[in-house]
Amino acid sequence: MNNFRMVDQLIRCATSIGANIAESNGNYVGRERYHLGIASASANEVRFWVDRAYRKGYIDKITFERLDEKAQEIRRMIAGMLKRLKNEKSA
Repeated sequence: MNNFRMVDQLIRCATSIGANIAESNGNYVGRERYHLGIASASANEVRFWVDRAYRKGYIDKITFERLDEKAQEIRRMIAGMLKRLKNEKSA
């Protein structure tokens, strides 16, 4: 896979994170949970492509670590949003 295709994949999955978080906002709980799940999966995909870019030598280790940490931070935020939904439902 060439680096242009990899960039396209990264843009697609990174954009999906924000789009699904936005789409989840204001929906009923089940739909909100569904879109947050997709956003979390997209964050996992970002991590995959960042790792692949690093292994192919397209990015250096410092860039890899910074981007991977950002993707993990987004996953933690999404997990917190899902936890909030669970707490709101049980309250």
